[in-house]
Order: sequence, then C-alpha cells, then structure tokens
Amino acid sequence: GGGAIYDPDDGLIAHRCSFERNGRSVNTVPVQGGAAFGGAYFDCRFVSNASQVGGALHAATATGCYFSLNDACEDGSGQGGAANSSTLIECVLERNRACGAGGGAYGSLLTDCVVIENWAIPTDTSFNGRGGGISNCTATGTLLERNRAVRYVDPEFGSRGGGAHESTLERCVIAGNDADFGGGVWRSDTTHCSIIGNSAFMEFGGVGGFSDHSSTVVWHNVPSTVGNLSSFEYSNVEGAAAGVGNLNLDPLVFGPAGSDAHLEAGSPCIDTGNPLSPLDPDGSRADMGALPYSPGWTPGPGKYCTTATASRLEVDGSASASGADQLTIIATGVPANTFGLFFLGADPAPTSPVAGDPLRGAVCIGGQLLRLPVQTATEEPATMTQVIGPSELGAAGLVPGDRVYVQCWYRYFGSTAALTDAVEAPIVF
Repeated sequence: GGGAIYDPDDGLIAHRCSFERNGRSVNTVPVQGGAAFGGAYFDCRFVSNASQVGGALHAATATGCYFSLNDACEDGSGQGGAANSSTLIECVLERNRACGAGGGAYGSLLTDCVVIENWAIPTDTSFNGRGGGISNCTATGTLLERNRAVRYVDPEFGSRGGGAHESTLERCVIAGNDADFGGGVWRSDTTHCSIIGNSAFMEFGGVGGFSDHSSTVVWHNVPSTVGNLSSFEYSNVEGAAAGVGNLNLDPLVFGPAGSDAHLEAGSPCIDTGNPLSPLDPDGSRADMGALPYSPGWTPGPGKYCTTATASRLEVDGSASASGADQLTIIATGVPANTFGLFFLGADPAPTSPVAGDPLRGAVCIGGQLLRLPVQTATEEPATMTQVIGPSELGAAGLVPGDRVYVQCWYRYFGSTAALTDAVEAPIVF
C-alpha cells in the first residue's frame, strides 16, 4: 500500500507537497493508496496517481488539498477514485475515476468539499458504476456537481447514484449529476440538502432507493419523480411526496434550471424546514434546502443541463443590457475545424440526453430561440467563443431583471449534431 508514502501509524505530516503519477500494480492483495497510505496532508496536490482502493489516498487525512485525474481501477475494479477510508476537509475532488464505486471518494468523511466531474465506471466483470461523486460516505456542506455513474450494458441493472450512493448527506448541494437510476442520489439519506438539476436515463432523476430526507429540496430533476421507497418530511419535492410538512411548490431558487441553489425572496422554502432543526443564522426557523435564505445574495452566471454531453461551456463576465460588461462563453471539447453556432432564449428547458447516445446532449432552452452567426472551431485544442452583449440581448427581447439562457450546437463526427451543456445568467443594467 501507498505508492509514495506508507504510514499506517499516521506519523507523517505533509504541507504544500505534490504527489504525481505514483502507484503500483496489483499482485495478490488489493493495492491501497496510489500516492499514500496514512498520514496527514495540508494544502497538497494529488494528480494522476493510481491504485485499486483509493486512487490517491487511503486511511489518511487531507485538508485544503486538490485531487485530479486519480484512478482506482488498477485491476479493473476499485473504490474511491481520489480517496478511500479517509477524512477530507475543504478539498477539491475533480475528474477522478473508480472502476466500481465512488468516483471521487469511498467510505470517507467529507466536510466543506467540492466533488465535481468524477466518474464511477463499470468493473471489468460488468459490475455497474455506483456513486459517480461519492459512495458509502458521510458528507457535510459539500457540493456534488456533474458527477456520473456509468452502466456496463444491461440497463435493467444500470448504474446508480450519479452524485451519491449509499451515503449520508447534510447541507449539501447535489446538482447536474447523472446515472441510470437516481441521478442525484441513490439510497442516500439527506438533511437540509438541495437536489437540483440531475438526470436519470431510466428512472428517478433526483432520488431513488430506500432513503430518508428532511428539509430537502428536490426540484428540476429529469425525470422529476422520486422513488416510492424514499420518505420525506418538511421537504419541497417536485411532483409531491407524502409526509408531514412537505410541499410541491416552485422553490424559487436563483438558478431555476439548477445552477444556483440560493433561495429568492418569497420562496416557500423559507422558514418551513423541520422545526426541530437548529435555527438559521438570522435566528429564524430553519429553511428547506442546503443554503439558508440570504437577502444580500447576488447571483452570477451558472451552468445547467450538464449531464452527458460531449463538450462543455465555460463562462466569464456578466450579461449587461448597457454594455458595462459582456458575457463571454467558450465551448470547449468541440471537434477542430467543425462548424456550429450559439443560440439563446428566455426560458430554460432542462432535458434528458438523447436515449442511446447520451453524448449528443439535448436542447435545453425552450420558447423562442435566437440563433447567432455560424462559426468554425479553432485548431486543437478546439473551441468556439461567443460574446453576449446588448445587441444580442435586445434581439432576443431580454431586459434587465430577465435571465438569458445560452447553448451551443455543433457538428460532431461528420453529419451528426451535438450540443453542449447550457449557461444561465441574470441580466443587469
């Protein structure tokens, strides 16, 4: 165990260190910790390490650390792409992978972390991915976004828990994740969480499997139904759920398509959480959802419809009707020298990806669309860039106080069309 460090007695303390490309091959026992087994790590970086159990860490503690491109697939199966059986505090887990369970982490304790774009893929014996973000973990104050659990072949036994699988979550935002069943969470209990804008290719876009939920918002998931084995109390569930104190009302989050879980003024989720919960910071009864209502919150651009697309949008600036600023949107991962265009509108339309070919994406803007001029992608690394200013906003009939929704369409491998995820942004003066 421990490709670089083996410290089962936890005597090592490492500050501001970098661990890259460590690991070892499987012999007769599972390899644990591609970079390290044991120890305490502060402000460290773990990139491209590999193991079977804990692509970077096993049985360790990490605070303020960054994990990317670590891999728990050493013998075709594994757990915890970044970490296994570890404690993670204020860490970022990005684009890690596990062959089995927990693309980001497995069997770990996470506090105030960001878990983004991790994958749990099938094992080489066809066991489907479970917990694209985390599996068998306890997470508090953590963002689980754009993670994915992947199926092998048979959809009947498909992947489960795009964001979380068999975990316990409190004050977490689970957004833009996908799986066959339980796009947001599968068999995971939640307290004061926001499960918004997730997708399931088969059933239960937000919540699936045996689970208990209190003071949680489940909205804008596709499909919107939740599993009939899930129980709710003092929660806002799209499509309704039986239970004391539950609502079925638009939660009025700043990102109506799921990109921002903060509550707007007048949200029915304000002061309607479990009355036995601790009071919110303003001294009032607890709100539903992960983020208590904050009157001074100012929203910015965000992304939605993020599941299963071949390319992504990056966004900078703000949408200004006066030209004081501009919204710059870049489509990354598009094929070089192909053509495409950006289009925008005033209504979001979160949609499931194309059945059988999820990487093609789906149109995620409804209503009247404004198509912008055709352009050709640059050379590798290929991108398309569009600036949204007053002229584009005016042509779409948008004014300050509205929101603009933008997406990119492009040619993908010859005659096939594909779409990126989508961006939403408030329009300011």
